[in-house]
Amino acid sequence: MLLSEEEVPKLLKRKHVISGYRPLNQSTWFYLKSAFTSHNEVFNVWTHFLPGIIFLFTYLIPELRSDHPRVPVIILAVGIVHLLVASGTAHLMHSRSQLSHVFWFLIDFSGIALFGITIGLQRYSCSDDLGLFMSVAYVPLLLIVVLIGQYFSTCYLFCFPTSLQTSNGTSNGLLLPTCMLALYSITLSIFV
Repeated sequence: MLLSEEEVPKLLKRKHVISGYRPLNQSTWFYLKSAFTSHNEVFNVWTHFLPGIIFLFTYLIPELRSDHPRVPVIILAVGIVHLLVASGTAHLMHSRSQLSHVFWFLIDFSGIALFGITIGLQRYSCSDDLGLFMSVAYVPLLLIVVLIGQYFSTCYLFCFPTSLQTSNGTSNGLLLPTCMLALYSITLSIFV
């Protein structure tokens, strides 16, 4: 049974999606099985997860097994695989609850951040002459730029107070001032 937009908490709603939401508070197995049923996220799951698996077996594993693995290719492939698999998994698992939503999209955003770092590291490792300043400052600057970008891209999840809605539609007054609350709570409940 799929839900309409009126039946899901505000945090899980998408402006362009009016129906097809999966029920909340189901088992982890329910959401894993939902990859093979029709719902509002099934296209996102497969267009992220399947290319990640294909890339893993087409590029990363053969490169790791080769006689002369190329480190820049491995670095970039790890970033790409993590980005795609993390995103596909986030779209598959985020609907369990509001805390699951925050947790899994933080995982998704970590894939974006890791991808940004691996692109920069791959470019750095392929460069012949960066000059003294860039040779010393490139990696620290890369990390700063990616981490600041990560912070600002996810701050709507944990910097702005978000009141969590209970299953009957009322607000429980719980605020998410940091992602730590979500990570702590989710580790207690995600696989139950």
